[in-house]
Amino acid sequence: MEIDPKVIQSATKCPSNFSCLSNQNHALCIVKECVNEKIYFLECPKDNLCNYKISFGKFDTCSCPVRQEIYNQFKV
Repeated sequence: MEIDPKVIQSATKCPSNFSCLSNQNHALCIVKECVNEKIYFLECPKDNLCNYKISFGKFDTCSCPVRQEIYNQFKV
């Protein structure tokens, strides 16, 4: 996946050193719903520790600029 370097640079709180881009075995949180390409509701593994994940009801929301861009470009 090719993501704009500016988007990558803006993700200053990434705890996994962008393994979502470099590791094919990295399991992304699943985007269950996206609202206006601004709010991303996810289903994440319970052991997923991420500085961009915020619990919201039974789903989590994601504010990671890289994960959002992956979804916007590739719908995964």
